[in-house]
Amino acid sequence: PRSLSARILSPVLAGADRLVANSHYTASRVKEAHPHLGPIHVCPLALIPDDVSASATAGEATVPSLGPHAVLVVGRMAATERYKGHDQLIDAWPQVIDAVPDARLVIVGDGDDAPRLREKAAASRASGAIVFTGFVAKATLEALYERAALFALPSRGEGFGLVYLEAMAHRLSCIGSIHDAAREVIVDNVTGRLVD
Repeated sequence: PRSLSARILSPVLAGADRLVANSHYTASRVKEAHPHLGPIHVCPLALIPDDVSASATAGEATVPSLGPHAVLVVGRMAATERYKGHDQLIDAWPQVIDAVPDARLVIVGDGDDAPRLREKAAASRASGAIVFTGFVAKATLEALYERAALFALPSRGEGFGLVYLEAMAHRLSCIGSIHDAAREVIVDNVTGRLVD
């Protein structure tokens, strides 16, 4: 049986003059769910130029020193969105600090899954190298982007991933997944790495 949202969404999609998705990945997922639909046009997202001017606000925030090898993760931590890759980064962090002892994983965001992820990190032998900031103000986030060495969100289900653009606007290389729209935003071996 189709869900209520699918029964409501189907006629809306069928009656639309033009269907637009933010990535080919999202378009293909919609097409899989609604094969009867016509063409879906892709219009990737972008940042508003004012949102890119980080240096103006970065100095206003107080952010502790993260060291030269901080990897930043920005995203909701919701139980319904475990595909974002927080678990995989926490699982991998002991091997990262074996190779780079001063590496720090800085996780920004909040959500109903944050307590579970904090417990998981606390149980890791890399617990001292994993920092949760919770939700932060824009100036603090800008400062974190400026101080990080790398951005990572190895998601398996991002429809686009605007955070990759935010990170790139701060000259950060990004780690993303080959399984979602990150491959449409990150140019592998140029603006970052795509991983399985």
